[in-house]
Amino acid sequence: MKVVLLTVVLALAMGCAAPEPFIARQLDIKIDPKDAATYLLNPSPLGKGGYSKGMMVTIDILPQPGWQVEEWIGPVFKVEGTTAQIEMDSSQAVAVRLTSTSPGTISSPPVVAKSLPDATPTASSYYDKGRDWYNTGYSGKAVYEFNKLINLDPDYPGAYWWRGNANHQGGAYRDAIQDYEKAIQLDPSHSLVYVKRSKMEYGGTFSQKTPLKAIEAYDHSIRLDPRNATAYYNRGQAYLSLGKYAEAKADIAKACSLYVLYC
Repeated sequence: MKVVLLTVVLALAMGCAAPEPFIARQLDIKIDPKDAATYLLNPSPLGKGGYSKGMMVTIDILPQPGWQVEEWIGPVFKVEGTTAQIEMDSSQAVAVRLTSTSPGTISSPPVVAKSLPDATPTASSYYDKGRDWYNTGYSGKAVYEFNKLINLDPDYPGAYWWRGNANHQGGAYRDAIQDYEKAIQLDPSHSLVYVKRSKMEYGGTFSQKTPLKAIEAYDHSIRLDPRNATAYYNRGQAYLSLGKYAEAKADIAKACSLYVLYC
């Protein structure tokens, strides 16, 4: 008995203690619309349904035919089209919004008002190939296809919208802004283009730190589409950076009322 007691005392004196219990960090992935895609996590959750602290997880979104990833919402990084990473320093929640690529649906990508003429099947082929490359994360190949489309039809706003998205995806932020501006010039009626351009100029990786300019663009986007939740949310963030907390709170609340993933 004395030997056992002495062993315990020595263990405590040497700093030995029972191992810290495993606390699972949960990763909650929300897909909107929920039937538009499935997802894979690498690595998969551990046996207790979660991850250890600090573990890096890769999220792969697998869109159903006719859908593409539009936006990631949450603390992700290294976003490359349908793939992103997250660090499990705590339980995390990530939302992924998808948009339909099928013509004639409400959630179709903006700036596609002008349809490709039937007489130029080659242009249609460039358009489809460019979108396919973009949806699979090959931004350089997407830009190449949209370049060929623009050479055939330089007045097609949808080509600049998609090339801007591909340039953004590939890190060519100046080129992306120029493409969004060209899309607006050709067709100023689509509110989401203003949001994307302003997010690039103010809130994106290529930040110009011009919240007043961003707010002006978001104002215009909201006038075009009063139910554009993203415009309200981004304008709220811009107001927040200026210390205009009442305006920021109102815009973020409005975004939440329009789109639950902003709540």
